[in-house]
Amino acid sequence: MYGSSPVVDKSAQELDLQPAMEFSAQIIALQTVSANDAIGYGSRWRAQQDTRTALVSVGYGDGYPRVVTDDAYVTVMDTSDSQNYRCPVIGRVAMDMIVIDISNAPESLAIDSKVMLWGDAPRIDEVANHAGTISYELLCRLSIRPNRIQA
Repeated sequence: MYGSSPVVDKSAQELDLQPAMEFSAQIIALQTVSANDAIGYGSRWRAQQDTRTALVSVGYGDGYPRVVTDDAYVTVMDTSDSQNYRCPVIGRVAMDMIVIDISNAPESLAIDSKVMLWGDAPRIDEVANHAGTISYELLCRLSIRPNRIQA
């Protein structure tokens, strides 16, 4: 029903399922961190060079998985050029926020830009894979905190 795969060895795309749900948040702060600066609990991620970052208004308290791998990403929508940018999640996911690397996005990216956590890209099955779980668990884990908007 939500466009996630009910089959372990087949993706939703292979089954021709389309996402019927989108989970998104917004950028609430922008910052450039210097080389060797750490981000997140336990300093798990360190900048290799000066890195443009964005703080996103979502965390495990909202239902985004706390334990995503280093290859997890989100898609940021830039309204100035109507383009989407794939941005890695960096550091540990906190209760109320995540940090993303926006170095590959234009400088015009702004506070309040939309961040797609799952939907068309990344797909919920991808996010579940990055968290070592199944998409159904992520769907059930969504808390009451995020606003629900019916399209």
